[in-house]
Amino acid sequence: MRRWTLLLAAALLAGGAGPAPWRSFHVILWQSDRNAAALATAKALGVTDGRIFGSRSDPVDTAGLRRAAAPLEAAGLGFYVENIATDYYSAYHRYFPNHPSTWEMDKLRALRRISPHDPALFRRQPGFEDPTWQQRIARRLAATVRVFGATARYYNLGDEAGIADLASAWDFDTSPSSIAVFRQWLRHRYGDIAALDRGWGTRYTRWAQVEPELTDAALARTDGNYSAWSDFKAFMDARFAAAVARGTRAVHRGDPGARSALEGMQPTGWGGYNWPRLAGSADLFEIYDFYGSLATARGFDPHAILLTTTFAGPREVWHLWREALRGVRGVVIWDSPSIVAADGQPSDRGKALEPVFHALTGPLGRQIIAAPEPTAPVGVLISQESFRLDWLLARRAALAAGKKEDWAQRSSGDEDADATPGRRVLVGLLRSLAARGLRPVMLTDAMVAHGGLRGLRVLAMPQVLALSDAAGTAIRDFVAKGGKVAADITPGAYSERGRRRGAPLLADVPTVPLGDVAGLVSSPVSVREGNARAAGIEIHVRHAGAELLISVQATRQAGSASRHLVLQVPGRRLAPVYPMRGPEASGSLSFTLGPTLPEIVVVR
Repeated sequence: MRRWTLLLAAALLAGGAGPAPWRSFHVILWQSDRNAAALATAKALGVTDGRIFGSRSDPVDTAGLRRAAAPLEAAGLGFYVENIATDYYSAYHRYFPNHPSTWEMDKLRALRRISPHDPALFRRQPGFEDPTWQQRIARRLAATVRVFGATARYYNLGDEAGIADLASAWDFDTSPSSIAVFRQWLRHRYGDIAALDRGWGTRYTRWAQVEPELTDAALARTDGNYSAWSDFKAFMDARFAAAVARGTRAVHRGDPGARSALEGMQPTGWGGYNWPRLAGSADLFEIYDFYGSLATARGFDPHAILLTTTFAGPREVWHLWREALRGVRGVVIWDSPSIVAADGQPSDRGKALEPVFHALTGPLGRQIIAAPEPTAPVGVLISQESFRLDWLLARRAALAAGKKEDWAQRSSGDEDADATPGRRVLVGLLRSLAARGLRPVMLTDAMVAHGGLRGLRVLAMPQVLALSDAAGTAIRDFVAKGGKVAADITPGAYSERGRRRGAPLLADVPTVPLGDVAGLVSSPVSVREGNARAAGIEIHVRHAGAELLISVQATRQAGSASRHLVLQVPGRRLAPVYPMRGPEASGSLSFTLGPTLPEIVVVR
């Protein structure tokens, strides 16, 4: 009997209470179509898993899936099932033979240039609300899971998924099935049509008349009321998250112990990348960590298993350690150039990564995963509504300045390269907190309004343009009780739904600069360079029972030279455990920090 059959039987006998805990670091080889010798070498280097592609045939090709898994099983490696439903979750960014991955999106952008008012532009194919597609994907996922059960590491719904092309801004989805659900969603949100009209400034008399406002119309507005546009964007964020959650339920129906996943995740922005909404929609997310995406995802979904991806490059070892210390529990290796040379021996890349793989998959990696990293009494308000407005106002400013741009031609890469102020400010804020070993609490407007500020000393508000009356009341009460508010603009120039106020909601609330946040909260540790606090470092403090596990790593901006630093934790005994073990010191520990590896210290 095959190994997966035995493990599946064991999982069923265990009662199927849900996915098993993920207690160790996993090194996952994306390109796993290797011969037995290459797979054996990869395993010796520290690789734990490979991947097999899902079947999108109807019915699912179960025999083909088992054949694909057999070489990995024979090599003693685990595996996950990749891209089971990219035709649904990643319809506008996926592999096509002889075409770019953005082929479907490119066709729509070309149509936009020729016929900008064609209604077909913004009808997603397939639509998330299409019942035929919903049933098809649910059947496919459940059938795939029944092949391997909980023995597969996870089941990936789609790689680099999104409403459109990754995190591109696009006005999906105006198909009839989507608009019908949109009207129901608005009815729940507003209660009656009169309330909707007051909010939107419209004159509807029946719900069946309601249509979404698209970006062209929002850009043309002169009244500062972007509620109708913002509501449709919020709706699509909600429906993307709902589609992911449906996929997760289908995976769990196939086997309660199986894990659902999405890979290639983006920072908070367009395309459904609303991390507070996505929280809990899947069991595992593989994330590209830029613009604070990992910290945001981890903050809103602390129970999710987070992975990273690594690509070959001069800072690859540094990147792997940084992400592991930030809380990921595995890495997907883009294996080009391969870690295994053509002769079956480790390549130069494989040799460089081998020590990292073994350290992370060994006792130290398990200890890092097991030790929680507590949050500091600092909250960071992540406002998706503000992101939307930030983007729209930037597009309006570009047009007013005479720039001839069509927002619909902007790719996901354009959005990343031309970052909104909110994204840039958030990165600087997170970096300053990490330099002192402070992990913030991530909050939304609704969380602030419903008691999320309890226990905090500081609320940081990076580019918070939109704010609800209820959150404003909670913030005023927070300040009255001694809390500090840090901001880079006067918060609340718009309502939480995108309607411009006469004056910002918190215009009379005292604030401090965002750059001062880290200094308003005491740090559990101090790292000094000479007579000054060390800069250009990232600190993580984890609680390992009565001990602390402290890591210090240079940031990418810190340069290539080694530095002599002193870690201070008064009243405790400190012992270095990685990269070298050393004798204990009392109260402070001197060490040399290189540009790549972290210094990891146990504090007793």
